[in-house]
Amino acid sequence: MTSAFAAIPKYLPETVIGSAFGIAATGASLGLIVGAPLGGLITGLISWHWIFIINIPVGMAAIYVAWKVIPKHSKASGGIKEKKKGFDVTGACLSFFGLLALTYALNRGQELGWESHFIMGLFAASCTLLLVFYWWKRRFPDPLLDLTLFSNRNFLYANMAALTALMVMSGANFLMPFYLELMRGLKVQQVGIVFLLYSVMYVIIGPIAGRISDKVKPGYLCIAAMLSARSCFRCSSERSGETFLS
Repeated sequence: MTSAFAAIPKYLPETVIGSAFGIAATGASLGLIVGAPLGGLITGLISWHWIFIINIPVGMAAIYVAWKVIPKHSKASGGIKEKKKGFDVTGACLSFFGLLALTYALNRGQELGWESHFIMGLFAASCTLLLVFYWWKRRFPDPLLDLTLFSNRNFLYANMAALTALMVMSGANFLMPFYLELMRGLKVQQVGIVFLLYSVMYVIIGPIAGRISDKVKPGYLCIAAMLSARSCFRCSSERSGETFLS
């Protein structure tokens, strides 16, 4: 996701960047449209383990298309092929295993006990690996994560807004399937179809928002969207609470 959106301003002219972001959001939404009901069908008819296998052929196809379509040089290079930089393999491994230990500890902590030696060891290993990752990135010439990017206010505020929006969406998306299955009595396949509503709205709004952002400052547009989303979410939460109590 990060690479896809970073490629848009790197290879496309500024006059179409907003529209391109809208098209990219639409493409991601189309994936969700296919994924929601398909994931529900696979989970209901076969097993939830099979939803991960589907990523293999899709990922291979995406890699092939990217390899064929993405140009070898960016618009800033003036047509000159850019010099390849070394990939931060050490930083990638440190961040991967650090986050893996943290995620596994949070996932199994309730079952094995938060004060168990195994869980405490995972937390310690995660902290150690992530601290070493931070130390390493300051010494590698082209690190996996360049924290100096956050000195750019636009980059910092955009990421803070994205984090806030995704926290709200992820929380609702995590709880909603349980609510629909346990409280409303829907089947897994039906829940997948219900979640199509999110994706359909993205498909409709994405291109429109992209074209508007070419004319209106994206910051103002995002603030208006966040405020309206907050109002809608609060209203839907109150109605869901009333339904739950009844």
